[in-house]
Amino acid sequence: MSKNACKIGNAKFQAIVGDHWIRTPLINVGDKLQKSGWNDAIEKAANILADSKRLLLFIGGENSCETMEVGLHLGEYLVCHGPTAMGMQEAGRIGATAGQSKIRADLVVYWGSNPLELVPRLMSRYAVYPRGFWTRRGRFDRTIITVDPRKTITSENSDLHIHLKPNTDYELLSSLLTLIHSKKPHTW
Repeated sequence: MSKNACKIGNAKFQAIVGDHWIRTPLINVGDKLQKSGWNDAIEKAANILADSKRLLLFIGGENSCETMEVGLHLGEYLVCHGPTAMGMQEAGRIGATAGQSKIRADLVVYWGSNPLELVPRLMSRYAVYPRGFWTRRGRFDRTIITVDPRKTITSENSDLHIHLKPNTDYELLSSLLTLIHSKKPHTW
């Protein structure tokens, strides 16, 4: 048990040593899982990824920042779409550490997530309540927006809750991007 972790954090540490943890890779042969060596499993996974036609890489919030970074690099490499990569580089890829968010962020947007229940310490230690160099009054210097079809504890504690219809995220993001570029979005 970790001395400094909350219940959720401690549960994550305990899960690593639990009986359900897969310690050796398994490969699907026919309809049966068989034990495999790491090199064979990694090679099979790489082939599946390389052969994919329409890749969707979901990097969940329960991964470390380092895992997410590697996943982003993997996605960039696998998509290998020249104009997309060039556009990202020219527009500037945005990223920040939790510490940078704590010091700088005056606007926090939670899109389809409920950190007050998933990672309770995120808001109290890094994102919303702590005081930073440019946010000396903590929560009073920040605006919190939640974009979610559900009403959650996080949305109730936000300055603005954009209550989306399910599966309309893409349209909203596209419209916001169009407006940011000083153009008028299509009406849906």
